[in-house]
Amino acid sequence: MDNLATMDEAVVVKSIGSIESPFKSKFAVPRQGGLIKEIHSKIKIKKSYQPELSLQGLERFSHVWLLWTFHLNDNKSFKAKVTPPRFEGNKTGVFATRSPHRPNPIGMSVVEVVEVQKEFIWVKGADLVNATPIIDVKPYLPQYDSIPEAKKGWLELVNESIDEVNLSQDFSEKLELYFKNISAHKDFKSSAELCCFLEKLVKEDPRPVQQRDNQKTDFVLDIYNMDIFFQIKDRIANITDFKINKKIKGL
Repeated sequence: MDNLATMDEAVVVKSIGSIESPFKSKFAVPRQGGLIKEIHSKIKIKKSYQPELSLQGLERFSHVWLLWTFHLNDNKSFKAKVTPPRFEGNKTGVFATRSPHRPNPIGMSVVEVVEVQKEFIWVKGADLVNATPIIDVKPYLPQYDSIPEAKKGWLELVNESIDEVNLSQDFSEKLELYFKNISAHKDFKSSAELCCFLEKLVKEDPRPVQQRDNQKTDFVLDIYNMDIFFQIKDRIANITDFKINKKIKGL
């Protein structure tokens, strides 16, 4: 009975570090880790966890699991059913989703390991907002973690909502002209590569569910040191312009 009495007590989870990511807000962050592999991020492990020792051997793995917290989640009440953005307004049980609005705001992502340094892990494909607290890092083991025959549940019913993404000629030319002034230039070899990356982000349809019927709104993607402006109408997205703003600290 003593064990049952303590089951509902708080569990202390400590942050072991944080991530430096090009995403400054939740908007347009990919819905899953690894979905857009071109995202470059850096994880800094706190010195109190002796990263020069605790990270030893990690460089021999190609991918890792990140466990982290939805630190920007401002929903304090529990909802047993939620509306996933891709489920066209339908609701399903919160434990049948990866919604950030859950009893314990913990997320998980598989990312590619690029390089391991004394206190940093450079990764690709992370779906995390800048400064997200990391609570654990575990190696990804394909022989145990990959189940090709697994069922996808309600995702079997989901259709992609964006058929096509277009970049205006003015946008492409302007991006090429200012490429060296954009903090993303260290992650991409050319403005053409950066354009492909932005197309992939917008194609995932970052709009909130309640705004997907609004075809008059200009949306803003706040990434790296840029604001990217785009519109979506009749399943077609148009990226029209950008402006350079303040650079993210550490990127």
